[in-house]
Amino acid sequence: LGAGGTAGTVSVIGGSTTLATAPMLAGGSATSTIVGAVVIGSGLTSQGILAPGLTDSSVSNQQLTITSSAGIVVASASQVQMSISTPTLTSGNATVFSWLNSGDTLENYLTANPSDAALLNVAPATYGDHDYLLLTAGGLTLGSRASGAFGDSSLWVQSHGWASPAAGDLFNLIDWVTSLSGTFSVPGDYTSGGSFGDFDLPTLSGGLVWDVSAFGSHGIIAVSGIIPEPSRALLIMIGLFVLGVRRRRA
Repeated sequence: LGAGGTAGTVSVIGGSTTLATAPMLAGGSATSTIVGAVVIGSGLTSQGILAPGLTDSSVSNQQLTITSSAGIVVASASQVQMSISTPTLTSGNATVFSWLNSGDTLENYLTANPSDAALLNVAPATYGDHDYLLLTAGGLTLGSRASGAFGDSSLWVQSHGWASPAAGDLFNLIDWVTSLSGTFSVPGDYTSGGSFGDFDLPTLSGGLVWDVSAFGSHGIIAVSGIIPEPSRALLIMIGLFVLGVRRRRA
């Protein structure tokens, strides 16, 4: 789109008051390129959706490349929909394995090991493993969610045949040149899924949690096996139990 040096802005803005009926820029391929800036929505009553997957990211994984230095601007109350089937990398990757063993958030690990960022910040190994946005010259501006309801987030990541989540499953969803901007936010580094700040994520179980700490810097989300620290009350109970066992043995 926008060939011949006459690229204009691609605007996806409708007079809709709900995301369910908002217009959508959808679809892509290994060679799909948008040369102009991309603007998604302009407020609560003019919402829009960007979904690399055809029609709906929950049924197809695709790729879009945006080459404009203006990048992508997603207004508050609008949305990016992405689906995942196969991780970009898994715990079988040496760098991912090193991160898991560090016990750090992914962001802290990359800060301490900056040369490892390029080893994780890679495109999907096979086209269609998951939705992927590549911004070769610009950045991503992402606003706040439309409402507190699940599915109304600014970034909705949906599972599409991701059958066996495991610690170390890493998804590099978006690559950009400049830093993430806008009002998009999350309340912490870890979540089991569901609605989490301006994210909506697949729900994990079995002690697994999402590590979203590196999304703002690298567009990456990953699955961690971090177990939340026990509460102070639980630690006191364990200490009293151990003390009681020692006294009985004495």
